[in-house]
Amino acid sequence: MSFQDLQRESKPLIGDADPVRSAVASGIFQLNTAVSAFRRLVDAIGSSSDTPDLRVKLRDARSRIGQLVKETSGSSGISAPARKATEIKLARDFQAVLADFQKVQKLAEEREKAYAPTAPSRSASLGSTEEERDETKQENRRFMLEHKRQALISLDNEISFNEAMIEERDQGIKDIQYDIGQINEVYKDLAVLISNQQPNLDDIGKYIESTSASAAQGKAFALKSSRSSRWRSSLCFWVLIILVLVALIILAAMIIF
Repeated sequence: MSFQDLQRESKPLIGDADPVRSAVASGIFQLNTAVSAFRRLVDAIGSSSDTPDLRVKLRDARSRIGQLVKETSGSSGISAPARKATEIKLARDFQAVLADFQKVQKLAEEREKAYAPTAPSRSASLGSTEEERDETKQENRRFMLEHKRQALISLDNEISFNEAMIEERDQGIKDIQYDIGQINEVYKDLAVLISNQQPNLDDIGKYIESTSASAAQGKAFALKSSRSSRWRSSLCFWVLIILVLVALIILAAMIIF
């Protein structure tokens, strides 16, 4: 569609031209933006980004530009004689945008014929899937190894604890056996001491019997003496007391030694 065609299809200007010129300027701006985006898509044809999705975007962009051209060319601001400087500038801008689009459109047609869109490689997809599976397997393997390592550490700790408990129990048994041996030694020492002191105990018994006999004799003598004299009776009594004390002292000394 040429600029002359746009002039022939346009209608005469009716009413105030300011709103119309604003609409035309807005349409030209949108066309510039759309053509720039279309050019970027055309530049991607034949590259690694050239996919069926890119071709769909190209068709959509081309359709969008055609719609904007129709809307802008239908504005009456371009159909009137270009007598004002602003209207002349708008007409030139619109013509420049159309010329730019025609160049890009021609380049797009040439590239679309020369290059076919590349679909995602199935082998690459399978390779990626295999890599993901390998990574998953490696991650699971690392997890299992770490789990086993922790289990071994826990088992070693449990074994060490059980060994410490067994050692402590054995030491306790040894201590009890040692205490029992010490008690048996004490009993043996007591038995030996009693056996060694048995003659002394027999001597003490004899001394007690002898002392008792002496006391009895002293008592009889004292009774006899009391008949003759009160003083002699008192003396005998004290003699008896002294003999008893001497006997007790001898007995105590024998028990001690």
